[in-house]
Amino acid sequence: RLLCWELARRETMGVVQVKSEEEWRTIMKASAEKLVVADFYATWCGPCRVVAPKIEELSAHETEVLFVKVDVDQLGSVAQENGITAMPTFIAFRDGNSVGSVRGANVRAVEELVSEHKFVAAKAPEPIDGKTATGGQLLAVLKQAGVDTRGYLEKHELLELASQHGLLL
Repeated sequence: RLLCWELARRETMGVVQVKSEEEWRTIMKASAEKLVVADFYATWCGPCRVVAPKIEELSAHETEVLFVKVDVDQLGSVAQENGITAMPTFIAFRDGNSVGSVRGANVRAVEELVSEHKFVAAKAPEPIDGKTATGGQLLAVLKQAGVDTRGYLEKHELLELASQHGLLL
């Protein structure tokens, strides 16, 4: 089910509209893997309409973050459970919990919220045996350690990178 959300997001490179409480719960589960930023809005809200294209643009650049929209009139219970009293309100979620919020149409503050919370300190990966590791295993360990692997395609390059970061036995 999460895969469906990711595919929809990649196809549109935009903000995912939450249509039900069930979808909201699924998205909250997804926040265990990545930052979720929810835009609580109303169709009649002028500032919400003004800020929406800017948030769409931000979502296209911040591909490590899942952006969603929640219509407070359609999903009042979700809005109430999140204490929404003004629109737009943006809440960042990690592991189903709010880690920060922005009240009002302040795109710069939303950008700062995303920057502050989009990355989580990676759990230190277990070192692996460079003699038996596949390229895919090396790539996974490097990514888990938060190492930028762009531009490293060959196994010997990945081995060197893993060695530089102390990830080999």
